Amino acid sequence: ASQVARTLGHIGMVVPYVSNEHSTVENCMLSGTKQSLQSLSGYFIKHTFGCTEEIEEGVLRADLILRIGENFGQQQ
Repeated sequence: ASQVARTLGHIGMVVPYVSNEHSTVENCMLSGTKQSLQSLSGYFIKHTFGCTEEIEEGVLRADLILRIGENFGQQQ
């Protein structure tokens, strides 16, 4: 997870925190509001890491929440 955060930071994205969740996802998932998912950052993350979208409503911890998934670690 920290490797992905460093990569995003190097290209100018602000990564406010990195954490491990107890619940896991198999593949990359990107969550956010519809507006955030349609942003340039959302587009870049989705296409770079092959994420599926999950539209969230209401107040979120961040504009976009990236769950890289278990399969990402196996690809490295």
